[in-house]
Amino acid sequence: AESLYGNGYIGLLSNTVNRGNRNAKIDQRVLEIADEVIKEFYLKPNGRSPGLCWGEVELRCSKEGLVPPSEKTLGRLIKQLSSNDVKRTREGKK
Repeated sequence: AESLYGNGYIGLLSNTVNRGNRNAKIDQRVLEIADEVIKEFYLKPNGRSPGLCWGEVELRCSKEGLVPPSEKTLGRLIKQLSSNDVKRTREGKK
């Protein structure tokens, strides 16, 4: 650090911000399938539960030879949706 910055103290500072893998482990096509299933089945009046949607994602992924996401991962994708939009599409305007 001293040769780079002229000060050895900088080498003692923590660099934890730059640690870790920031690349997605899930295939892009699997995310597309999950989005399709969420739009087709979950975001409908009387839509399916997240568990049943996960079954559909698993089925479509196995047909294409892809590794399906876990049920927990699909639940996280659903939770990322706006709660107002989900409520409006699943329950309608009341």
